Amino acid sequence: MNDKTIIPSVIQIETVAGICNYACIMCPIDQSLRTEIMDNERFTQILLKLAPYLSHQKLLSFCGLGEMLIDKQVHEKIRIAKELGFRGTGIYSNGELLSAEIARRLFDAHLDTLIVSIDGFTAETEAKIRVGSHLEKVVANMERFIALREEHEWKTRLMIRFTKQALNAHEERDFYNFWSARIKSQHHDTISIYHVHNVGGSACFTDALSEKVLAEIKSRKLKCPEIYERLDIASDGSLHFCCGDQFGYYHIGNILESDVAELYNSPHFVAYREAMEQGNILDLELCKNCSVAYSIATRAILKPD
Repeated sequence: MNDKTIIPSVIQIETVAGICNYACIMCPIDQSLRTEIMDNERFTQILLKLAPYLSHQKLLSFCGLGEMLIDKQVHEKIRIAKELGFRGTGIYSNGELLSAEIARRLFDAHLDTLIVSIDGFTAETEAKIRVGSHLEKVVANMERFIALREEHEWKTRLMIRFTKQALNAHEERDFYNFWSARIKSQHHDTISIYHVHNVGGSACFTDALSEKVLAEIKSRKLKCPEIYERLDIASDGSLHFCCGDQFGYYHIGNILESDVAELYNSPHFVAYREAMEQGNILDLELCKNCSVAYSIATRAILKPD
């Protein structure tokens, strides 16, 4: 390694690919390249490839084009990661499958953070955005999760995530008030508000890439933190260039076959970082139709009142 070598601090692993109980309007899961649940053996192999760089690692998230709680072994994966010394474990979920039994398993495995995406204050709005959802069930699941955590003094942090777009912007304040009254500051729970984003190189989701968003990206000369800190690993071990590259736009390589530092500092990564340093993010092929950088730059992380 040299002085310019960048080692990712945030590891994202797609343990469930192409399988979900929802059909969210902003999610391109129907274009997923794979339909599978990662087994524990492959998961362990991936972590062992990452282990030499543990001193750089801060977060390990289970996230991708799929619902992570569909994996009946997800709690075991958390346990494996903890045993190998990985920190900041987090699972992204829509919350609908979060039964009492699954909650207990996650607590027992010492999951650090559960991130639950909910995009409506009303069931009507939630169902328009998260097609197939049942908001009353999700709310009941989350209230039970919080109650179990208090009863057993478990430490898992809860983040409620709201993806703001035209269909739900009018509900943002009611949404915050509702969840602020339920989450707990002593557990460092938060509510995060993100502007909806599309994914690089794909058809534009109208709300995500308006002229206003493009102007903001250009005027701020935004750099996307995704290619400076996050390593996005697909279910087969191959690398996505970033979270906006869900379809293998660039063939970076496979973590099971190559060294992490070499992959993360390969020519495409270096070229994109250099262009971003010069304020030219919108000239980049994978970034010119992507609003992830804007969504990250404008997010609001709110604590309960």
